[in-house]
Amino acid sequence: MIDSKVYRLGFYEESIGDLHNVREADGYILASIGPAVVVLPHEMGAELKPLIGSRIGILRTEQDYRLRIFPASKTANASKSTLINTMRCQV
Repeated sequence: MIDSKVYRLGFYEESIGDLHNVREADGYILASIGPAVVVLPHEMGAELKPLIGSRIGILRTEQDYRLRIFPASKTANASKSTLINTMRCQV
């Protein structure tokens, strides 16, 4: 059962933070990103699990989810990121 304290991203809303945990519940993925727990499509689980501990951003668009990975170095420019994949998941 999905906890009522999870958050579902609206269109063009992004969750940014350190990825702490990824787990499955009721056919969805629950990703702990920063202080929030975000519900995401099940298809994103395999790609997110290896990123636990990384700083990421997930943007929901009208067609898909976009995943960004931020540099691990604390000396790197915080505004730089790498768009690594466009997730074609039903929204």
